[in-house]
Order: sequence, then C-alpha cells, then structure tokens
Amino acid sequence: MARNKGRPRGAVDMSDPVRALVVKQLDLKGLSMKEVSLLIGRNHAFLQQFLKRGIPEVLHENDRPKLAKLLSVSEDQLRG
Repeated sequence: MARNKGRPRGAVDMSDPVRALVVKQLDLKGLSMKEVSLLIGRNHAFLQQFLKRGIPEVLHENDRPKLAKLLSVSEDQLRG
C-alpha cells in the first residue's frame, strides 16, 4: 500500500496530523484502540486499521463526533 511506503509495517504515520493527534490522545487518556473502536460503534480493529494501515484514509463524518468527544478534541481537529 502506498500510504505505508517508507514506514515499518504497523507503524503509525505520525506526519498525518489527525493520526498523530488520535495516538497522542489515546496515550494521554490511557485508552486502547480496541476500547475506543467499540465505544464509537465500530469493530474492535477499526482504529488499528485507521492508524496503522491507513484504512479508511479519512474518518467518516459519523465517526468524528463520537471520537472527538472520547478524545476531548474538536471534530475539526479530526478532519483530514
């Protein structure tokens, strides 16, 4: 996949501001990717795939408000 080119498999693209923010907030709040995925109504691997595989490329508009609330950030910060 072109999105992961030049990065180790499974590494988060920290040059992407949305992904970097999500990782930072997960760490600050002590939340797991699985836990948050389930809390926003997605399957257990959703955030892992978004952060590490780049799928989906951007967050869906229905996911943004729920994720923003859980991570204590604005929805605008989660737009790609």
